[in-house]
Amino acid sequence: MNNPNGEVPYKIIKPLGVLLEKDNGYTREVNIMSWNNGDPKLDIREWSPSHKPLKGIALSENETIILRDMLAYYFEEQEETA
Repeated sequence: MNNPNGEVPYKIIKPLGVLLEKDNGYTREVNIMSWNNGDPKLDIREWSPSHKPLKGIALSENETIILRDMLAYYFEEQEETA
């Protein structure tokens, strides 16, 4: 079902933190969110100063685990070559 004002309903279930805060008030945040009443996902997204969601990415639990493992492997390799 489409929202008449064109906005997708969302809910921040658990804020995890702010990665970046720009001088103009925009932030890049990591949250656990539900979009369109769906399953919670890890969400990395830009937010306006009025906390309107902008461009970002939402990852399922499985995608989050795969990304975690990829990053762990990458940083382990970096430590070995340092």
